[in-house]
Amino acid sequence: MAIGVIGQKEGMSRIFREQGDSVPCTIIRVIPNRICQVKTMDNDGYQALQLVGGQNRKASNITRPMKGHFRKTSVQAGKEIHEFRVSDREIKKTGAEIGVEIFSEGQKVRVTGISKGKGFAGTIKRHNFHGQDNSHGNSLSHRVMGSVGQCQFPGRVFKGKKMPGQMGNARVTVKNLEIVKVDKERQLLWIKGAVPGSRNNTVLIRHLSDIDIQAVSPDLDPQQQPSKTEQKSPTTTDTAVEQTAEAQPADDKKSEAKPTSVSQAAKEPENDPKTEEASPSKVGDKDGT
Repeated sequence: MAIGVIGQKEGMSRIFREQGDSVPCTIIRVIPNRICQVKTMDNDGYQALQLVGGQNRKASNITRPMKGHFRKTSVQAGKEIHEFRVSDREIKKTGAEIGVEIFSEGQKVRVTGISKGKGFAGTIKRHNFHGQDNSHGNSLSHRVMGSVGQCQFPGRVFKGKKMPGQMGNARVTVKNLEIVKVDKERQLLWIKGAVPGSRNNTVLIRHLSDIDIQAVSPDLDPQQQPSKTEQKSPTTTDTAVEQTAEAQPADDKKSEAKPTSVSQAAKEPENDPKTEEASPSKVGDKDGT
């Protein structure tokens, strides 16, 4: 499951590794998140942890329903509340705290935040369109898009057409970001590269899900690996080969026994004196002299 924490983007810096490489990093400060509610399969139909993170909020800035929710669990109110799906082994008690200790250096994570707002932008800036001709009869349309719809059929603009509009200020998730350093004393995470959002924005740092891990390393697909039953159960061809292999030594013994009996039968007439007298000598002329 993709459990994570709620953090705050502090800015960017860099770290020099032992090889001398300069690694640009984003510093995220994590105020230990408090568990204010535990969702279970029996009560809610799914398993999750509801975490409260960010700066503490005053009681005057909290609505009455949220006051009752925090009073029920005796948890200090915070700036942000988010839920993270968890497995059975990751469930913790209400009131416990979660910090940067759940991460380790070199680990891959995914970070979610609200990107910087750019305001109203045209298609060249928003969708990387290239401009039209600056000459050859074009005197007005230089940084505008081309044709949008059709003439008569279907006579409308399709949904999802890339057009000018609001740019940025959207929820963005960046995957496979590397954690370069974990500072448990100051509750800081040094993440390689850029993170969506401006300074002091709230971000979510989560472990990679099973789908993300599968996309990074497809060799670990359990469906491609043969199961234990397939490895143990022999096929018909294997059994036939085994039977022939077992039957082969018996045939070899029989074949070894036959030439010994023939050799013994061949040696017996040589030792018999009667056969030696009856057999004519092959040396000399035809009359035996």
